[in-house]
Amino acid sequence: MRLPLESKQHLTLFSVYAPTLLADPADKDSFYSDLRRLLNNTPANDKVLILGDFNARVGKDSEAWKEFLGRHGIGGCNDNGLLLLEFCTEHQLAITNTIFQQKDRLKTTWMHPRSKHWHLLDYVLVRQRDLKDVLHTRVMPRAECHTDHRLVGCKLKLQFKPKPKKKSNPIKKLNVDSLCREEVKIKFQVNLQQRLDESPCTDDTTIDTL
Repeated sequence: MRLPLESKQHLTLFSVYAPTLLADPADKDSFYSDLRRLLNNTPANDKVLILGDFNARVGKDSEAWKEFLGRHGIGGCNDNGLLLLEFCTEHQLAITNTIFQQKDRLKTTWMHPRSKHWHLLDYVLVRQRDLKDVLHTRVMPRAECHTDHRLVGCKLKLQFKPKPKKKSNPIKKLNVDSLCREEVKIKFQVNLQQRLDESPCTDDTTIDTL
């Protein structure tokens, strides 16, 4: 979805769902190839917001992934996490979930059904140059989403272009007060009768039809 912003800019949003850790590697390659193609076709001046379940754990090694991974990640990194981090490096994207210092329950989005451990799998990505627009990214633990994933909210500082006002047709005002003058009233009656006489002939001569 592409939304207009002020100063002739646009915000392009992507909503994604990546293959799971146990998925076929070919499916993972296809997913990132499609996302890469869409991102490459996005105008270079657009602000980009990628939202979704990446089924990836990116860990907290911010030193190894400077400018892409913040200092407040959680847990370890898995193979899907490496794919996501490499994608972010290639396209200069920052993982906003890991930027803000907050409690773990405000970062983790999914609980493993067997181990009962919470993990961060759902991310909000933006272009590095647009990090200044991100005010906060956090999990909304009490939100009812009808899913086993917690809702992730991202607060942005953006100025959307206002909708253009619809131009309304000017209402023609009738100067009925002038009909009080006899000469105007007679002229109006003559013109009305003339138009009625010149109207197409019809069998229905009721006043409503005329």
